[in-house]
Amino acid sequence: MEIYFINNRISITNFTRHTWILVLILMAGFLVSCKTEKEESVVVVSRLADDPEGLNPILVQSSLAVQVVQKIFSSLFEQDPISLTESPLLAKTINSAVQIDTGKFANLLRLDIEILEDAKWDDGKSVTVEDVFFSLKATLICDLYGSGASGMDLSGIKLETDDADGKNFSIYYPKSDDLNHQLITALPIIPSHIYDSSEVIKNFPIDRFLDLKKLESLYKQNKTLAAFAESFSSSVYSREKISGSGCYELAEWQTGQYILLRKKKDHWTEEFQGKRHSFTAYPDEIVFKIIPDEQTAIAALKAGAVDIMGDFSPEQYSALRKDTNVLADIALYEPEVLQYFYMALNNDHPALASLEVRRAIARVFDIKLIIDSLFEGLATRIPSPIHPRKSYFNKDLKPVDFSIEEAKNILQKDGWKDSNSNGILDKTIDGRIQELQFDLLTSQRKLGQDLALIFQQNAEKVGIRIDISAIDNATLISNVRNREFDMANLAGRFPVQSDEEQLYITWHSDATATGGNNFMNFRNSQVDSLIQLARTQQQSKDQEKTFMEIQKLIYDQQPVVFLVAPLERIAARKHLNVETSIVRPGYYENLIRPK
Repeated sequence: MEIYFINNRISITNFTRHTWILVLILMAGFLVSCKTEKEESVVVVSRLADDPEGLNPILVQSSLAVQVVQKIFSSLFEQDPISLTESPLLAKTINSAVQIDTGKFANLLRLDIEILEDAKWDDGKSVTVEDVFFSLKATLICDLYGSGASGMDLSGIKLETDDADGKNFSIYYPKSDDLNHQLITALPIIPSHIYDSSEVIKNFPIDRFLDLKKLESLYKQNKTLAAFAESFSSSVYSREKISGSGCYELAEWQTGQYILLRKKKDHWTEEFQGKRHSFTAYPDEIVFKIIPDEQTAIAALKAGAVDIMGDFSPEQYSALRKDTNVLADIALYEPEVLQYFYMALNNDHPALASLEVRRAIARVFDIKLIIDSLFEGLATRIPSPIHPRKSYFNKDLKPVDFSIEEAKNILQKDGWKDSNSNGILDKTIDGRIQELQFDLLTSQRKLGQDLALIFQQNAEKVGIRIDISAIDNATLISNVRNREFDMANLAGRFPVQSDEEQLYITWHSDATATGGNNFMNFRNSQVDSLIQLARTQQQSKDQEKTFMEIQKLIYDQQPVVFLVAPLERIAARKHLNVETSIVRPGYYENLIRPK
């Protein structure tokens, strides 16, 4: 007979008596070592299509970056990824707001926040109110500097604490504004003593930051604030000094290869394992393997080198669904996801400033072909920035029909013609000949490039020239953020709960400034007024009506071309227990564990 120990094989056939004794001694030693040896680590390998632009949680914009930083950093409250309800995270609990009737905060609501007593940074220092205030200050300064894009407007908010080095503070806000305080409770909290070790902004009162006018004045008067923003926005705090209060720490980042997160040992969050989702850490290590090429990533999944991946191109996912051999080891998931695709139009471009040009461009997209061929039917057409599942989605908005001839007619009536016979329509605008020729930015992913090609081919039939630039994700985000584009294929995120703040930071004129999320430079006074109204109506029938009107106005102006809301496409090794979520990317690596 034969005995096997891990990778070592020992034959005990025809042993002498002395050899038997030796083997028994060896076996006893082996059994003792087995008892003291630690259990094998659980490692989950997840595919990323590209390197994140950085891991500074205050500045990141891409879903790739968010997917990583949410394992490292924590906020006061979190959105439960399964139930989509608000839950405490760094906060001890979620208290009910109390109305204040007298004193300097009369007619305001007060929300008391208590940070968990045991919440600590990796160097043992406590997470304090000062860290919360610093995170807010850094966010608002970087918005002014141009490296941030939070869209925060906290002018109606007041923050009070008896001890900035303690654990308790209060948020005061008007009854008409029940959401802005959530921008604070959802903000990733970072350690001030690490990200502002020279205490550049520590002694500035927090109230001078919450009022944007006061902050702008302060920013102009104090060059140290711009210097701080420049330093804070550098690669030092996006790649090198990465420190959060979450369960995982950045162990290694090899550009273009992988990002390794390692679970912190004996961490204070362990008592919340299985109770608070972001403080639950089943894998000992999470490896984000960076594989830009999808077929290479799928090959790694099939070979077991990748455990989970999503965001498949529809044709590749369709092939997986039909491969019975692959499905023996791999499970597929198709949850709804809070994402949509659209083509952003820079409304400040001389030609794109014309409503008629934008209306014609919307006619050039063959959405049925896009859904059938590029998404394999796993998508829904959308006409507005509100998810079709929401009760206040405007069902009366008819998606723009694809029609080359109608696009031609619209442009002809608007005075566009090919005066120089070069195949491109032109028109004199402000004394200069403007041709319908645009640069279209898209990611290097196949889906983005295929969308661009379909549009390019149809636009050419109308007399519109499209030059496609497929660029890396970080450059694409930078160009769009700085308004250095004509057109761009982008993916947007629907908010988990109510839409008023998302509408404000994306569609209000205030958000057109560099760094805001109104990349399209869309300005409409009626939309602005209705968005402000919606922010005061607090999830009522009146608010739903306001949302309907906002959608109609945006639809009429066609500042972007809304395309589709896809279903998520996820594949994971069958030996893993995966909980899916409507929140991108549709799964959470920290919640994955062996079955």
